[in-house]
Amino acid sequence: MRKILLFVFVIISQHYLYSQIKVQKILDSVPNNISMDILGQFWIIKDNSLYNVNIINDSISLNKFKKIKGLKTVKNVLRVNSKEIIFLDNEALKILKKDKINILTSLQLQNVDMALASDTSIYIWGKSKKTNSYDLLLYNFINNKLTKLSTFKYKINAVLGDGEQTMISVNNKIYWLSEKFGCLLMYENENDIISFTNSNMGDIFFATQTGLYYLTNNLTQLYKVATMRLSKLWYFDNQLYALSENKSLVRIAPVNNFRDILLPDIHEQNIYTIDNAQKLIRKGKIIEAIYVYSQIVKKDTTNVEVREEYAYALALGGMFDGALLNLDKRWKTKPTPQSYFYASQVFALMGYDTLANKIQQDSVPSWIADKYSNFVSKYKREPHLYGQDSISFSEINALSEKGMNFKALVCFDRLVKEYPNVYIIHAGYSIVLEKIGLKKFAAEELNKCIKSMPQNDTTLNSTKKSFEQHYAKLTGDTIKSVNTNPNVNMEKIKKYNPQMMLYAGGIFSTYYVSFNSRFGVFVSNKFSASANFGLSGSFGEVENPVSFNLGLSGYYRIKNVFFIGFGFSEMIGGGTSTFSINPSVGVSLMNKNKTSSWDIFMDLSIPFAEGYSTIFGISIGKSFYLGRRR
Repeated sequence: MRKILLFVFVIISQHYLYSQIKVQKILDSVPNNISMDILGQFWIIKDNSLYNVNIINDSISLNKFKKIKGLKTVKNVLRVNSKEIIFLDNEALKILKKDKINILTSLQLQNVDMALASDTSIYIWGKSKKTNSYDLLLYNFINNKLTKLSTFKYKINAVLGDGEQTMISVNNKIYWLSEKFGCLLMYENENDIISFTNSNMGDIFFATQTGLYYLTNNLTQLYKVATMRLSKLWYFDNQLYALSENKSLVRIAPVNNFRDILLPDIHEQNIYTIDNAQKLIRKGKIIEAIYVYSQIVKKDTTNVEVREEYAYALALGGMFDGALLNLDKRWKTKPTPQSYFYASQVFALMGYDTLANKIQQDSVPSWIADKYSNFVSKYKREPHLYGQDSISFSEINALSEKGMNFKALVCFDRLVKEYPNVYIIHAGYSIVLEKIGLKKFAAEELNKCIKSMPQNDTTLNSTKKSFEQHYAKLTGDTIKSVNTNPNVNMEKIKKYNPQMMLYAGGIFSTYYVSFNSRFGVFVSNKFSASANFGLSGSFGEVENPVSFNLGLSGYYRIKNVFFIGFGFSEMIGGGTSTFSINPSVGVSLMNKNKTSSWDIFMDLSIPFAEGYSTIFGISIGKSFYLGRRR
């Protein structure tokens, strides 16, 4: 009881610098292991017991939550939910579950500290036991995975973020951590930044040895709020909390109208404009520009046009996931040629030159025309599938179904290079390209898909037919887009697209042989017509002189490789001529490249003259297509 009484509740109003700023002392004799959970509740471990500090307006209560045996040197505690508590103890990350303590992971760090990133992940940082550097780690307790985010030469003072975007204070600087590409400097102060937090509006509060400061979210205006020395800061529900140097937990109010108190003219300055954001980018102040764009977007969520510039700014800052998501939001309405320019720049900065070239259009905004080429050289990264080392086709497909087409585009671009002969990947890539309006390249990928499909798998016939029909539609749309004569019926052009062919072969029977050739045209995907000519002769008991053949014939594909044919011919020789009809049936076996086929038919020649017999034979020959057969 006596130890519990060490906690004394006092509410005292103190005034610092501004009469409108009030500091309330909530709790005395607070240990350093105090932390705030995602619900805004404070937790303290003292003397093997876990305490909850519940603050509702001016009502404050301290509740003993649980007696915990075996706690020795607790550094920090984060209550995840009512069943689990995660804390640091003896430089190991531990979990209390069902009154049992288990080690989640041992840390190769000294002077360890941690902060909650999300409801499934925790930031952990400290000095490496192997080197003199300071490591920042992210621990996911769902999959028990520990990931190193970055390494610093100097001590890390505080970390804030959601696991994907992270801010870190080191010495007198605040950095923005860009995934996979190190840190970008956001802000630099004269004194070491001991702790910091940010408001819902993106403003930053930070503490140094000289006091508490307020930094506007465009990083251009700094105000001193109080002269008291603070070691930790938290922000929750428009309230700013701090742990003072004398171990008191205080609340600094009013936070929700700091702007009205400190910045009476902030709205009159109108710094959150597209023109200001563009000027910041031109000056190379990328992080500042990102903040300005974020406030513009937050103020007017319906302004989708600004999303394309916001995506460009994020890409310049190496924040590619955010850039791709904003492109998707921009594409919810019809994009402009400038939209494609910004998208191409995002992919160029990501290192995906092929995608950038596909999307690039000659519509460069004037405000960046003289800068964007140099920016690509300066800020370009090596190609990488951001956030994942590998991804499956189904996962990429799921991205597209959720409307994340630009991220799916990046994933497909890598996947088709790894698996160039898998037709379904080309099909998926084609779908995404078409969704963002790149029909020409969608048709190219669909054509690759059709070529990659197994030729002898009859179960894919209907799928292949569907692909072929859609390919015709895509290419028809492409023709329409460049047609300047509105009187031309493009549908007719698309349907009548003749393809030439040549044939050479022969007909053989017991007493008759004929060597023939044909020159013809496919007037549709199933029907061809041709002019025939050749030489024929008979042998056996009665030998006839060699005759010359002329005729016309047509062939129709019934199913896959099966054909029926019908024609007329005139046999001239020996001073006579004979007219015949020529029905036939057979198969045509096409090669993989669809440039030629072997044709095997059973043929009849029925003469319209007395004294001549019907001739039955088997013809074998080869057709050559002038162009790839449809």
